[in-house]
Amino acid sequence: MKNSKVLLSLLVLLAIQSTAGCSDATTAMPMTETKIDDVSSLQGQWHLEKVIRKEGEWLLADDAQFTLFIDEKGHASGAVACNRFNASSSISENTFTLAMARTTRMRCHSEDDNVNSFTPLYLQQLNQGMTIQHLSLAPENPKMILANKNHQRWVFIQKP
Repeated sequence: MKNSKVLLSLLVLLAIQSTAGCSDATTAMPMTETKIDDVSSLQGQWHLEKVIRKEGEWLLADDAQFTLFIDEKGHASGAVACNRFNASSSISENTFTLAMARTTRMRCHSEDDNVNSFTPLYLQQLNQGMTIQHLSLAPENPKMILANKNHQRWVFIQKP
């Protein structure tokens, strides 16, 4: 009986230690990744909702258009502020990457300095590849979180 209490105590301590590094998808960096191996899993219209950086969160305004549409064949398109893009996309080793992105080159300017500084980075980061940290296709809250090597996390929500 005494040994089983000690064993139970040890199991509880191990469980607490193993979850100590975990976090909510909208706060500190999570420790786990969602394993995705087929780009068709990401099919749909995604809207960037916020960017989580070391300096804090940036919630995008409704008029800050950073979108990503992926069709059933893996073709990607979307908006980068006032510009549009088209590209092929792929997933390899849980990294989502755009390739051969073609974009319009309109000169965009926003009242929001975050939009102005983020605009050139959006396609650049997607072209370099971003790790898929979370993917939920639940109808009530579809969400995708991509992470880059600069420890930023991009939270996308899916809209019909």
